[in-house]
Amino acid sequence: LLPVEQDAAFGAALITGVAAGFFDLDPASIQPLVKIERRLEPNTRRHAIYNDLFEIYREADRHLSPIAHQLAEFERR
Repeated sequence: LLPVEQDAAFGAALITGVAAGFFDLDPASIQPLVKIERRLEPNTRRHAIYNDLFEIYREADRHLSPIAHQLAEFERR
């Protein structure tokens, strides 16, 4: 995790610096600019749960998508 001070704006500035040629994509040239507070490891148990939930979501989307299209069509009338 990055410190709070290094948020999305910092990332956007860093990408802009790479695009403008100020920095190389080489991690060694960017590393001094980034402070990592701690590393997170994937939680395999949660990953399995999210996979199961994603399958439920896909099934719900498959069934509800036609209804959503009907509602959108109704709204356009």
